[in-house]
Amino acid sequence: MDPGLTIVLLGNTGVKSASGNTILGRPAFESRQTLTPVTRQISEATETVFGKQVSVVDTPGILGSERHIQAWCQDLRGSGRETLFLLVFSVGRFTREQGKVLVAAHRSSDLRTSTSVPQSVRLEEVRLVLLGPPGGGKSSSGNTILGSDQFESDPGFSRVSTESVSRSAGVGGRQVIVVDTPGFTAGSVSPKQLFEEILKSIKQASPGPHALVLVLRLGSISSADIALFKNLKQLLRGQALRYSMVLFTHGDQLGGQSIDDLIRSNSHVSELVSMCGRRFCVFENRRRIRQQVRTFLSKIDEMVSANGGQHYTEEMFRRAQRGRVYRVLACVWKTLEQHKYWFFGTLSVGLLLYAFRT
Repeated sequence: MDPGLTIVLLGNTGVKSASGNTILGRPAFESRQTLTPVTRQISEATETVFGKQVSVVDTPGILGSERHIQAWCQDLRGSGRETLFLLVFSVGRFTREQGKVLVAAHRSSDLRTSTSVPQSVRLEEVRLVLLGPPGGGKSSSGNTILGSDQFESDPGFSRVSTESVSRSAGVGGRQVIVVDTPGFTAGSVSPKQLFEEILKSIKQASPGPHALVLVLRLGSISSADIALFKNLKQLLRGQALRYSMVLFTHGDQLGGQSIDDLIRSNSHVSELVSMCGRRFCVFENRRRIRQQVRTFLSKIDEMVSANGGQHYTEEMFRRAQRGRVYRVLACVWKTLEQHKYWFFGTLSVGLLLYAFRT
């Protein structure tokens, strides 16, 4: 039976065998410090690593054995095995000889045409939830993604959407479902109302969204936006952050400025982007350029691939909130207990639990 993953070690002499032993967790290949090559032929060893069957292939130094290694790699690619070609270098100055090794390894593994390395997941159906303050461009972005005017939008800063709305369309040969949510501000909704609205939007993207997209307009950030970011940070914690990314709108306002420089110039925006794993995209909704949508969906595919092809769920969101409430209750109880108010502590904890459940 073929192993789950085959790792082919390529490089010069003296560094590969020890790396193979480290990967497998046992001395499968002969390795010692010597001026003469130890590995003279291609050898393979298999072990279960973190629950996955892994096969490591140790090869001779590629300079002088390139043709033999190239023929072996060609046969391996034809076998259909899931393969990773790993180029191994020792730490230090990058020499001219290592440059020759790099070129030879590239020829042997044929990295330009190899299909053995797993690619990003491309979903047949993509489900998205758009979140953010009013006037940020959520509805316009939804229209840009879907390629038509599906959501009512307004160029001003007033809230157009008053409830979560779901729309869908065929985009690039697949079905895309977008849930547009009301514009939130920290002053207009309580944390509980924000929780309920996000929960409602997750339900509308049933069985769950592949991405929670935080939509933010380029330009000045108000104190209300900052307060909203803090509330979202409290709600979108734990696994939710693995499914989150930032979408900047009004990209035409960038001019010649780099989006990276603009992000770094505001600590709150920089923190928000970092919170989302530095996943972000820029839209210019007035022109609705399709290339920006393709780039956006490609980044969604990459995120889904990193999440093992899974989507976010209502249960994940509820579980994260229960954990947050229990942490608050623990702090309340500890404070009250320190002041010997055990009766009122018990009563307060009970009331907080009741409030959360209802």
